[in-house]
Amino acid sequence: MTSFLERHPSFDSSPVPLSPSDALSTLSKIASDPSLSSRDARNPLSYSLVSPQELKDGQERLDEMLRGEKECMLVLPMCHEMNDWDPVSTPQQRERKLRRWK
Repeated sequence: MTSFLERHPSFDSSPVPLSPSDALSTLSKIASDPSLSSRDARNPLSYSLVSPQELKDGQERLDEMLRGEKECMLVLPMCHEMNDWDPVSTPQQRERKLRRWK
């Protein structure tokens, strides 16, 4: 760490104004794709290297998984019931303790 700091002795800590066009230009250089610099700077997704098709495919997979989650709800009997050794302090707890297998 010390050697790194010695090689870079002076850092300017003044704020740098945000330039969307410069950010897109840097993105296009990183990805080696000049077409990225012509994206819409107001769209937050423009700064991602994920292609629109990859984004669409990921959203479809997420939607499918969420549908599957709703269809496959696992019901465990007595999972939310009180155990025999739990102390009973309210009528609601007493009732829950009396309710066994549903």
